[in-house]
Amino acid sequence: MHLRASLTLELTQALLAHLLAQPLKGLDLPLEVRALRLTLGRLHGGEVRELRLEPGLLHLGVGFASGPHAELRLRHLGFDPPTQTLRLRVEHLHAGGFPGAMLLNLAPAKVLEVAAAQANQRLPGLLSPGPDRTLELRLAPLQERLRQEPRLREALAALGLEARPELELRDLQFRLEQLWLELDGGF
Repeated sequence: MHLRASLTLELTQALLAHLLAQPLKGLDLPLEVRALRLTLGRLHGGEVRELRLEPGLLHLGVGFASGPHAELRLRHLGFDPPTQTLRLRVEHLHAGGFPGAMLLNLAPAKVLEVAAAQANQRLPGLLSPGPDRTLELRLAPLQERLRQEPRLREALAALGLEARPELELRDLQFRLEQLWLELDGGF
């Protein structure tokens, strides 16, 4: 049995903050910048301190129990449905709460390059840094991770649906206090 659906989702900034907070709580990884040979301890016990959506902008502030914190402002430059790629520009990036933060704040392009490399180690092909502090976020690696999620596959099988979910984003926008998504899906 198959199910196809087209959906428009409007995620409030409060819901989005909650969804982002879950993986941050369980995060435990070394904080290091190998290119600059800095080892800065570990990131653990993360929380979303601020999440604010405005037309075309996302403001995000995160902090960790271990001390480090960061503020980020992203400008939405466009979404390309055929390649499932979101283009962003990092307009503001500020880190603090650890030795070396001031140095990192002087080299935001290098920080983005290192962050993209670390993200790509976890999900190959996820992020590509570009000129002028731009980033391309490819959704295909996230979609593949979703397809492989055992709990989702089990839930779909229990409903008698094919356990090979498909999801394609048609549009993504930052709006006032909400993330707006148009998507097609099938199970």
